[in-house]
Amino acid sequence: MARTIQEIDAIIRQTKFLWPDNFIHLFKSGSAAHGATGTTPSDVDISGVYIQPVERVLGISQMRVDDVGFKKFFDPDVHVWSSGTDERKNTANDVDLNFFSLRKWANMAATGNSNALQFLFVPNMIPPETVWNKHIIPNTEHFISKRAGFHFTEFAKAMLKRIKGEGTGKHGQRDELIEIYGYDTKAAMHLVRVLDEGKELMDTGKITLPRPNVELLKRIRAGEFDFPEIEFMYDQRQALLLEAQEKSSLPAELDRAKISKIITQAQTDFWFGIVDWEKNNAAKGNG
Repeated sequence: MARTIQEIDAIIRQTKFLWPDNFIHLFKSGSAAHGATGTTPSDVDISGVYIQPVERVLGISQMRVDDVGFKKFFDPDVHVWSSGTDERKNTANDVDLNFFSLRKWANMAATGNSNALQFLFVPNMIPPETVWNKHIIPNTEHFISKRAGFHFTEFAKAMLKRIKGEGTGKHGQRDELIEIYGYDTKAAMHLVRVLDEGKELMDTGKITLPRPNVELLKRIRAGEFDFPEIEFMYDQRQALLLEAQEKSSLPAELDRAKISKIITQAQTDFWFGIVDWEKNNAAKGNG
């Protein structure tokens, strides 16, 4: 089971990820980030942000050879990999990787994507001199707006429907939990967590990780509540989140031009060393 940065790096290099030396942010995600791991060992989720080589950003799309020898275009902005298989459930020895380019992650965060925004509030396993810590973390406020509250509420609605087996979602994801408790208790834990995180973000502009109410989340995951109690928690928290969004002092919308300048500075710093494009443009009269 991968736990250290060295073990994680070794696993990444065994996959087909092209740029293992280009990470600016790496962290243990999933339940480990929230602090609500179960009583039995589970697989390890690793998420991260990387910067592609400059020719991948400024050049044209390129091709690579897939597992069966065919050349095809690939998405340089996303890398998803798992040591598990479709034929079995993940075990404690499995690792799931979810990586995004800086540009991809910034676009996700700008829409208010709840998973992307968590990247701003987890410890970085990469050494502190990374451009993530130099350029992104000091500008956290520019990635957060009231729009995120809408994303959290809609995400929670979809999660509840999925747990109940309504709409297009599956009836939960974990048949073994449904068989024991009548519903997917791990999904219910994440349902409550997402709503609480959304309210905190609207109130304070940040998300506390691990979660302050981790004991409640563990009790939900352990199946200590009937499903009607989960629905009551949902209704109560959804209303609180909507109220917090309405009263929030966060800006209604993000300044996308500002975000573009932030990630441009981060990428040029990564590629060429520090280049202050804003000062250069101002000096040329282009500010």
